[in-house]
Amino acid sequence: MMKLVKNSFMKKFINKKFNKHEPWFKWLTRELNSYEAFENFDLGKNPEDVAEDFISKNEIAISEVFDSFDEEDKDTLEQFLKLTECELHVFKILEKQLALRSNVRFVDFKKKNNSTSISLSGYIDEKMLNGIVNNEIKFTGKVKTEANFVGDSFNFNIGDLLLDFRDVKIESYILDWAKPRFSSMVLRSDIIFSDNNEIDFYNFQVEGPLIQILGDFKFKNNRLLNLNLEN
Repeated sequence: MMKLVKNSFMKKFINKKFNKHEPWFKWLTRELNSYEAFENFDLGKNPEDVAEDFISKNEIAISEVFDSFDEEDKDTLEQFLKLTECELHVFKILEKQLALRSNVRFVDFKKKNNSTSISLSGYIDEKMLNGIVNNEIKFTGKVKTEANFVGDSFNFNIGDLLLDFRDVKIESYILDWAKPRFSSMVLRSDIIFSDNNEIDFYNFQVEGPLIQILGDFKFKNNRLLNLNLEN
């Protein structure tokens, strides 16, 4: 658990067997750390149920703590709530990074051209999608992504991309067309990485309900450029 610098709450004590003068938060942390939460998880209980069981088990001792609570203690408790939420976000970020690392299937780090091959899979959320395109198209949902890249240990040279829009709702304000969520739609494209930090998407095709698009475009600075469509 993250350490809280502010520790004025330590002046409050709780009478506990074998330790009559233990700071209440130290007692609470120790009891939580010794609580067999994982045994309850194995029994099928969720974290909220386990927390309620802990409160019920220590109801009398917690009541003694509350009897001497003041505004300073309430402020301290709020700080620890923020720290706990911060810890949760840290673990979620680590989980996402681990998932991304797990999706790297092969990496051969050599200096030879096209000696490194990486395959990735995951999801792109609607915030990122809407940040790439202009305001004339709106995405709602997550796109399943599969990509393969080939290069050396410093740069990628070529690749290919597959985007599955099945779980995405698309609204177009320039075309009289919309894609409902859960309808089939995919984008496939070959990729060339240019020296000027541009990414060229060529031979790309979009196939979906009442729509088929063929063409190519460039991608630079998180924006689409030079969109060319075949007739």
